[in-house]
Amino acid sequence: MRALSLIAGVMAVWGEVAGQAQLPARNRLAQIDRTFVCPESLPNDAAREAAVRLFTEQVAAINPHVTIRQIVSYRFALLRRHGCSHTLANLTSPRSARRSRVGGVHLTVPVSNSRPARTEADWVQLIPVDVDPPGNDPCDRPVLRQTVPSLDGGFVYQRVCHWVTSDHIIQVRLSDGRRREVTPGNTLAVIRNGPWRGYLIVSKHKYRLGSAGGSYDAFWVVRPDGREMFAIPGTDDGDEVQVREWLRSNGWSAS
Repeated sequence: MRALSLIAGVMAVWGEVAGQAQLPARNRLAQIDRTFVCPESLPNDAAREAAVRLFTEQVAAINPHVTIRQIVSYRFALLRRHGCSHTLANLTSPRSARRSRVGGVHLTVPVSNSRPARTEADWVQLIPVDVDPPGNDPCDRPVLRQTVPSLDGGFVYQRVCHWVTSDHIIQVRLSDGRRREVTPGNTLAVIRNGPWRGYLIVSKHKYRLGSAGGSYDAFWVVRPDGREMFAIPGTDDGDEVQVREWLRSNGWSAS
């Protein structure tokens, strides 16, 4: 009965799936429910990531118009329904905290629930605060500047303050809230189509080697694991117009 209630709730939200398509959609949602496995029961991170990708593909196949927020909300409902206590515990912060979250993953905490970063690992693992602490210049803890969803909806990328000359890009896995460092960067967007779909566009502050000297702020195409692929032509002076023109001329988009 709880499974039917969950499926009915999902169908009510997904108003786009209607008419004769509803029965096959209900059956496929029921199949996802029957085969759902708690992330903590899988053998390793690779298996958990594969499960998230499969889940996303299955849901998108049922409703091509589904949003990332709806996918994450449905997954979180399944985590609760199947009693995935370990994963849910990882996604839980103090009840008193006012926080921003997607599904069950807490993306920010109030300043009152934070502490200064003491190690390099803290800049990655501490959940960023939602506003700058009073008189905090430069920042002494991660402060959220931007959040961007990944292409498949399994992750979000956060740009948080860190160094004087550069912010920090962090990847957050929505299946369990795991945080991972990606790359330094002062802007953040995900390419949505074309051969580089799923890759990041990041502005980086760098220094020229050799006799030329000086610094520059080119926009780079970066893999989700942080590997730099190439600098976008004509962006050494940090000109976002050139980025937009590069995307437009190739028929691509990024957000």
